[in-house]
This record gives sequence, C-alpha cells and structure tokens, in this order.
Amino acid sequence: MVTIALLTLICFIVSNIASTLMVQAESRNRAVMSGVFEALYALFWIVAAKYSVNTLNGSNTTNTIVELAALASGNFLGAWIGVTIGKKFVTDHDDVATKERLAETEAALDLAHKALEELEEEIEMHHELNEERRH
Repeated sequence: MVTIALLTLICFIVSNIASTLMVQAESRNRAVMSGVFEALYALFWIVAAKYSVNTLNGSNTTNTIVELAALASGNFLGAWIGVTIGKKFVTDHDDVATKERLAETEAALDLAHKALEELEEEIEMHHELNEERRH
C-alpha cells in the first residue's frame, strides 16, 4: 500500500508541475513548450488516476485515507513547485514587435494623461469663473 501511495504522490506531483507549466506556457503563446508539458501531464496523470481509482474502490478505510492524502499532497506540491519553476524558466518571447506595441501603448497613455490634466485644469478654470459670476 505504501508503494502505491508513493507512486500516486510522485505521479500527481509531476502531473501538476507539468500542468502548471503548461498553463504558464500557453499564457505566453509558447505552443511547443505547452504541448510538451501537456503530454507529460497526461502521462503521469493517467498513471496516478489508475492507481488512485483502484485503491479508492477498495474497502480498506486506511488505504483510502492514505491515498486521498497522497492525492491532495501531490496536487498541492505539484502546483507550488510548478509555479516556482515557471517563474524562472517560462518566459515571454523577447520579440521586437511586443516591445514596440508596449512603447506605443505607453506613449498613448502619456498623451491621454496629459490631455486629462489639461481638461481638469480647464474644468477648474470654468468652475472658478462660474463662482466669480455668482458673487
């Protein structure tokens, strides 16, 4: 039983690391990297699921509790480790087009901010003129 629980734990850790990295790669449009991690995820998940289902279908309460603990621990640890790895290794492409779009967006935001400041000054000036007219 301990061997099955350890196998389940290891498989769920690896599958969750792979699925976390897959999502990170997808969000950065890294198709090949995402595909590799999805394949790893599926392979390890199906092994873990097979042994978990067999154990959970048994009538031994202790085995069920150990299996559920392995499953939950594997999911948590896999996600945590996956995020840690992904922060270091799953990065955006260093492409010029993205940098150019970012620079254009920042320039547009600067122009919009300046226009807003001018509009606020104009509103304040009109507000002051209206106050003077009232008195």
